[in-house]
Amino acid sequence: YRDKAEENFAMVFRRFPDSPYSQMAQAKYDEIRARGAKKNMYVANFYYKFGEYRAAIPRFLIILQDYPGLGFDEEALYRLALAYRKLGINDKAQAATQLMKEKFPESKKTKSLVRKIL
Repeated sequence: YRDKAEENFAMVFRRFPDSPYSQMAQAKYDEIRARGAKKNMYVANFYYKFGEYRAAIPRFLIILQDYPGLGFDEEALYRLALAYRKLGINDKAQAATQLMKEKFPESKKTKSLVRKIL
């Protein structure tokens, strides 16, 4: 139902930007997306905490691909790189670290990853 609601709210504010309901639809759309991102981050962190990196990685990727710009990108990318490293998938760990350097060059987490992975 979440996908359908998200789709319908997006349709309202995109197709009818001058509608009195446009702002309300935008707010609900943002709320639904934030809720989805939080849920996926919670599940990913749960798996990560218990060493289930193969289960955590797809959730981190969902956050980065489906919910960009909602405030979870830095943490998801950081944990993604570490999860790849812990599984010995070094090429993907390095790629995630490089992306971290590009997107968050001044972050403490980026500097930590560079020391650990590159």
